[in-house]
Amino acid sequence: MSRIIRVFARKTSMTPTDDMAFYDVPGLFIPDHDEIHVVVTFTWDLYRGRYLYESWREVTKKPVLLGGGGVR
Repeated sequence: MSRIIRVFARKTSMTPTDDMAFYDVPGLFIPDHDEIHVVVTFTWDLYRGRYLYESWREVTKKPVLLGGGGVR
């Protein structure tokens, strides 16, 4: 089973709240993971999504992906 950290550019009422869901830049400690997915749901959050993508990419050597409905 893959351990995927999910990073959301915007928190809505439908966004998950488990231990592997994040909404901001990485903190001092992050959970053990296999990869990180940065999710951009809305096009107006694309700039923040790219910022989060770069921020999370700096703290891991594992794959970081940027995707979602708001990414063109």
